[in-house]
Amino acid sequence: ADDAFAERRLRAARAVDRHAAAHRGRCRDRRGDRADLAFARLRAIENRRSIARCANTGTSAFINQMGDVFNETPWWTPTVIKNTINLNNKNTFYTVHGDFLGRIAASLSVLLLFWAFSKKIIKTKRLS
Repeated sequence: ADDAFAERRLRAARAVDRHAAAHRGRCRDRRGDRADLAFARLRAIENRRSIARCANTGTSAFINQMGDVFNETPWWTPTVIKNTINLNNKNTFYTVHGDFLGRIAASLSVLLLFWAFSKKIIKTKRLS
């Protein structure tokens, strides 16, 4: 199951490698357009890949591997932009293993709850 999860993450990271498209502009959703750009920045950082974000009616931009945004276009303005992006074929730890730290935190939380309940049960048995 984990291998299938890792493979899906790798395929998603490869798909994000060069293009991130959005079409929220037709709904006149400016906040959604900003959210899509922020999400593309997050994907660029976590996968350490440069992104050319193209939006038909929203904000198009180039995002480097560190999350810096270049050549950002105004919203709802027909524009052509050109830039060079870096290609990176290496996978990050997060790309390969997914939310590894989240799984560890969830497991530790369950163990902590089990420990707390067992302490309470032992304490109530001693009192009675």
